[in-house]
Amino acid sequence: MTDSGGKPRRHVLFLAYYFPPLGLSGVQRASKFAKYLPEYGWDVTVLTAEPRGYFAYDDTLLEDLAQSGVKIVRTRSLDPTRLYGRARVVNLPRESRRRWASALTNIFFVPDNKIGWFLSGRKAGLASHSEHAFDAVLSSAPPYTSHLMAASISRRLELPLVLDFRDDWVGNPRHTYPTRLHRQLHERLEHRVVRSASATITINRIIADSLDSRCRARGITAPIHVIPQGFDPEDFSDQHVTDRPMDSPVFRFLYSGIFYDAQTPIPFLNGLRLALEQRPELRSQIAADFVGLVPDDFRKFVDGAGLSDVVNYLGYESHS
Repeated sequence: MTDSGGKPRRHVLFLAYYFPPLGLSGVQRASKFAKYLPEYGWDVTVLTAEPRGYFAYDDTLLEDLAQSGVKIVRTRSLDPTRLYGRARVVNLPRESRRRWASALTNIFFVPDNKIGWFLSGRKAGLASHSEHAFDAVLSSAPPYTSHLMAASISRRLELPLVLDFRDDWVGNPRHTYPTRLHRQLHERLEHRVVRSASATITINRIIADSLDSRCRARGITAPIHVIPQGFDPEDFSDQHVTDRPMDSPVFRFLYSGIFYDAQTPIPFLNGLRLALEQRPELRSQIAADFVGLVPDDFRKFVDGAGLSDVVNYLGYESHS
């Protein structure tokens, strides 16, 4: 098969655990890669896990891929999300519970708690090759299990491997290792997959430099490319933005996203509380809107700080 310019089309197997209809930030990049690679002469088969027990779903992202010709292969994954049974959407855990679960994950699962996807995913990837004859393997991480699977498949099929790092691996400041042995295992796995890659991509220069310094220390000198996060102009083609009158009596703060680790709204909420204590007449002139998932911990803080009348929870919004 050839493209419009007469060049032969190629086929890539794309491993992405977080993929539509799952929502939240980790899905966007993989979804748009899959959407636009066909425009560059690459047919795409996405290998992902069956969606189950996640915090948010966004079916509009799946609809966005309908015209791209992307084939999606879904496999079962023996990861902790199976504990949710058949539940599709689950509540965001309290921060204390999330940290406790993360600590257990770091002890018992290497490189992450998606390692139970490895065997079924690898088997499905190899089986798909017999149907489509791939020319390359691409994977997006985290989870880093995706990179391990992709490296194994590419070695077996003798195909070039491209790794996309949305987050740093060993150099990630949010990663903690229970023991020195755990860190050494992660270092060896990172080294193994990067060494086997034909190309490596990151989302910014900071991650690229961090990864490059560790690679060079181990004798890997292949360049690391940066493809920054972006946006899809088509997402805004039919949007009509209405300017808010500058003389609006309400000064509105907006936060769009999720909170985790040290990224918390508590300092802002404390500042807002102090401001309203000192200037109570501002209460009718200030509003704080949160778009996304807000854990119960922070909702309780808002109630306890007497801010429930100025803080609004707009919930998770679809990408469309």
